[in-house]
Amino acid sequence: MNRSKQKEAILDVLRNTKSHPTAEWIYTKAREDIPNLSLGTVYRNLSLFVNEGMVNKISVGDGNDHFDFNTKPHSHFVCDNCGSIIDIDLAFDENKIKEYITSDFNGVIRGQRIIFYGLCDDCKDCESNE
Repeated sequence: MNRSKQKEAILDVLRNTKSHPTAEWIYTKAREDIPNLSLGTVYRNLSLFVNEGMVNKISVGDGNDHFDFNTKPHSHFVCDNCGSIIDIDLAFDENKIKEYITSDFNGVIRGQRIIFYGLCDDCKDCESNE
């Protein structure tokens, strides 16, 4: 993949956040370094990064695609109140889960995503103070 200033700026934004941003958020941040960057360029490059396996695209049910620079296997937690997306590292054997599922399923499983929903620590504390 050819490197360009635009690609590097987009990757830098993703590298430096754990917030699982949308393309629009990435666009806003990357424009701080490259003012003439277009939203279309951000979308095209994100699609390329996802296809190359450099970035994960996550859909959490809020109508937006979010992007994650952490491509190692992990799960996510989504706060029902503030919408934050938080990485969760679960200690489980991925192969055992696949074995369990495929015991009653004849299809081909190529991966899985686990997303938990509830209240993050900050929102849980705010709710208990009301």
